[in-house]
Amino acid sequence: MLDSPIILIGPMAVGKTSVALSLSEKLGRPNVPMDRIRWYYYLKAGYSIAREKELNHNFLELQTYWKTFDVQAITSALQDFRDCVMDFGAGHSYYPDLNHLDRMVALLDPIPHVFLLLPSEDKEVSLQVCLARLKERYGEKFGEDDLQATRDY
Repeated sequence: MLDSPIILIGPMAVGKTSVALSLSEKLGRPNVPMDRIRWYYYLKAGYSIAREKELNHNFLELQTYWKTFDVQAITSALQDFRDCVMDFGAGHSYYPDLNHLDRMVALLDPIPHVFLLLPSEDKEVSLQVCLARLKERYGEKFGEDDLQATRDY
């Protein structure tokens, strides 16, 4: 077996989970969805539910708070799960803060199998496909903050 994960990144509703499950089955490697394990690593790194509740009304502040734990969580997960197919949640590959982005690039750069999934090479087509999938999946529960985060991705 290889000692390097296969990492799938991309916007919400692009199909990361579906592709990861298929690859995992075909390659005989475990699937590790970052969205399922992130809270374990966040809490180990000092994440506070009470602090999150203080920010819950402000999506931008909440997202900024989460980002302080993302790089630490992914660093730890990559140490704990080497021979796997890891699908990042959409937020785990979106870093508006350039310091966080630089740290993620340095972390992922030596990994040979990092794939960006998009439904089209055309960015606008990809955005429209993902937004249509999200609206179909969540209907009215999909808020403006979610739409903006997908556009920014």
